[in-house]
Amino acid sequence: MSILFSNEILDSVKRELKNALSSVQIITAYCKESSFMRLNSYINDEVKEKRLLVRFRMDDILKGSTDFSIIECGIETGWQVYIRFDLHAKTYIVDNKRGLVGSANATNSGLNIGKNRNMEMATLVDIEPKDIEKINKLFDDAILVDDALLRKLKSQIDVVEANGQQKSIVGTRLL
Repeated sequence: MSILFSNEILDSVKRELKNALSSVQIITAYCKESSFMRLNSYINDEVKEKRLLVRFRMDDILKGSTDFSIIECGIETGWQVYIRFDLHAKTYIVDNKRGLVGSANATNSGLNIGKNRNMEMATLVDIEPKDIEKINKLFDDAILVDDALLRKLKSQIDVVEANGQQKSIVGTRLL
C-alpha cells in the first residue's frame, strides 16, 4: 500500500473506475457536477450498480462547495444518490474489492483538475467483506433521494436564494 499525492489520485481513480465490472460507490463530502461527470465518463456502461453519497447542507450549496445539480445529473445517469448531513469521508470503491481512501473530494480542487488544486493524499486499499458491511450501513443510515425529495430540496433552495437569505442560514440542514 503506497501513499498517493494529488497528481496521482485522479489517475488512480480513473484506472479503477475504468476497470469496474459491477459496482461503483463514491462517498464524498463535497461534489461538483463537472468533476462527477468526468468520473462517471470513465465507468463502463455495463456497470449497473452506482451509488453516490454526499454531504448535503444548505450552506454547502449556497457557498458553491457542492453543486445541487449533481443530484439531478446523478439520478439521470443511473446513480442512486444519497445524502447525509454529517459526512466528511472521501472514498471511491470499485466492485466492492478496491477502494481509494483519502482526502480528495469529488471536486476539481480535490482531484487536481484545473488551476485551483489542493494538496491531497490517499491510498488504494483492498476492501474486505467486513468493510462492505460498514459501507452498506453508511448508506443505510443516509437518505436516498427520490423525485419527491428532489423537488422539496430544490424548492427550499429556490426560496432561500429568492429571499437572499444565504448569510443567515449558514449551517442549516436541508429538509
